Amino acid sequence: MKAIVILLACLTFNKPQEKYAPQAIKADLQYLYKTLQESHYNLFVNMPKTRYDSAYRVLYNSIKDSLGTLEITRLFQPFIALGNIAHCNMAFPAAQYFDSVIQHTNYLFPLTIEVVNGKTVVTNNFSDDASIKPGDEIAFDGIDKAATMLAGESRAMKNTLMDLYTFPRVYWWRYGSQQTFTVEINKKSIVLKGVLAARLEKKLETVKQPFNTGREFRMIGDIAYLHPGIFLNDASSGNTSEHSTFQNNEFIAFIDSTYLKIHAAHAKKLLIDLRGNPGGDNSFSDPMIAYFADKPFWFCRSFSVRTSEITKQFWKDVTDTTLQDLKQQVLSHQNGDTFSVKFNTFPPRQDSLHYNGKVYLLVDKYSYSNTVSVAAIVQDYKFGVVMGEPTADVATTYGATHELKLPNTGLNVSYPKALIVRPNGDLQSKGVTPEIILKGDPFTPGDEMLDDAIKYIHAH
Repeated sequence: MKAIVILLACLTFNKPQEKYAPQAIKADLQYLYKTLQESHYNLFVNMPKTRYDSAYRVLYNSIKDSLGTLEITRLFQPFIALGNIAHCNMAFPAAQYFDSVIQHTNYLFPLTIEVVNGKTVVTNNFSDDASIKPGDEIAFDGIDKAATMLAGESRAMKNTLMDLYTFPRVYWWRYGSQQTFTVEINKKSIVLKGVLAARLEKKLETVKQPFNTGREFRMIGDIAYLHPGIFLNDASSGNTSEHSTFQNNEFIAFIDSTYLKIHAAHAKKLLIDLRGNPGGDNSFSDPMIAYFADKPFWFCRSFSVRTSEITKQFWKDVTDTTLQDLKQQVLSHQNGDTFSVKFNTFPPRQDSLHYNGKVYLLVDKYSYSNTVSVAAIVQDYKFGVVMGEPTADVATTYGATHELKLPNTGLNVSYPKALIVRPNGDLQSKGVTPEIILKGDPFTPGDEMLDDAIKYIHAH
C-alpha cells in the first residue's frame, strides 16, 4: 500500500500580493471544514466536534476584510491544527516568506531554539547580543503561541516541527514582522532586536538542518552503512497529489546496487541510518527491508481507509498494477465509507543477495512518517535492533495523505485518509522507542550518536 507520506510535504506557492474578498475567504473556509469532515479519516478523534464547530464560528465571523494568501494561512492553519494530527495541515507559506519585499523589510526573532533534555535552549544566536550562547536556557511566551501554527499528535512532535521550520519563521508566520522581543535568557530579562529576514536566511545557510534526504552507502570499517534518504522520488516536487512523487525506479536501483556492494564486501553487520528522514511511501521502503527480512511482513497490523470524492479524484488516475485492487475498493465504495484494506504480506528476498547478517537501525526525533513505520517493522518483527532516541512522530498514525485545494485561493491542505496500526497492534499514539537509547549533542560538530552506535555494534 502506498502508505504514510512525507509529513512536511511540498511548500505552499501562491501569488504573494493577490487579495481575496471576505466572501471568497469565507467560502474557502466553508469548503475546507466541510471537505475535511468528508475526507479526513477522523477529524474529531482528538478534538470534539463541538469545540471544532465553535472555533469555526469564531473564525468565520472574524473574516471582515480582504486578505492576501499569507494572512489567510495565518487564519486557517491554527484552525486546521486544532485536530492535533500531524498529517492534516497547511504548509508553511514559502512563496510569501521568500518574496523579496518581505525578505528585505520584515524583522524576525533572532535566535533559533530547541528543546533539549526537557529545557528550551538557544541553538543559534543571530542577534547583536554576543553574550547569548548556544545552550543558554530561554523563556518566551511567543513559543507557545507560535506552536498553534503546527499540527502534531503531541507537544514533542510540535517541538520537532518547530526545529524543522525554525522558530523565527514560525513566529513570523503567526505574527509577522516585529522590531523587538522581550525574552528571558538564563532567567534574566533582556530585549532583543529583530533580524532582517534576508540576513537570517543567509545565516541559516551555515546551520546544519535536521532533515537529510540524500542517499548514501559506504563501509565504516567492517560495518555496511546505508543512509537510504527520503522514501519518495527524489527528483519529484514531493507533492502527494502528483503520481510522479511515487515513482520508485531510482530508489530501487540505488537499493539494489547497495546490496550488491554489501554482498561483495561480505559485510556481516548493517547499519541503516534513518535519522532526519522525513518519510515517504512503503513502496520504497518495503523492497529495502525485504533484503534482510526473514519472514513475510507488512508495514502495519491493520489499514483502514475512508473514501471520499477528493480521494477518488486522485485514485482514478492511479496506474500502478499492484494497486488496482485498492483502487477498485476506493472507487467502488460510497463517499464516506470506511473499509479495511486487505493485502498480501511482502515476501523476503529468496535469492543469493538476501542479507543474513545483523541489522541495526538508527533513529532520532526527526525520523518521521514512513520512517517510523520502518522502525516499527524492524522492531515488531524482530528483524534487527533499533537504536537512537525515541521518535516524536507516532507509529500508529492517521496517514496515507492526500491534498485538497481550496477553490478560491488555491491553497493546498493535506489530510489523512487512513488509520494505520503498527505491526504489533498497539493502538496508542506514541513513537517508536529504541531498544538501545543513544543521545547526540546538538552543540558539537561531531556525530556522537553515530559514533556510539558504531561502538555498540562492534561490541555485539
